[in-house]
Amino acid sequence: MSECRNYQKLINRYAMYKLTGDSLRDFVEHVVDCNDCREELEIYYTIRYGLEEDDSSNVNDNYKKYIDSCDYNGLVDKRIKDDLIVIRKNERLEKASSRMALLVNALLVFLLFLTLILKYF
Repeated sequence: MSECRNYQKLINRYAMYKLTGDSLRDFVEHVVDCNDCREELEIYYTIRYGLEEDDSSNVNDNYKKYIDSCDYNGLVDKRIKDDLIVIRKNERLEKASSRMALLVNALLVFLLFLTLILKYF
């Protein structure tokens, strides 16, 4: 439960798109598995858009229909799904970048050896 408190403290930053990288990944993966934190996120959106007069005109069009229909559960589902797609894409890009860097380094070593061989033989 103390772990949940830490994640629940991040709800506002998540809702305002201020979590990135590992923080975003950790938060989203926790909310996927934790019904209590998921419910807290839904409550946050209910208060933000349902009870207050918060202007939803600056909200991404993908989420506007959920806010307009007060479907905050659907909003949480859609937001988490979209964020998981971005997270997985970023993970694939990081792996590809690491492999590319390894390949470039191996090529540089090969060229160094080739240069040495051609110079001294």
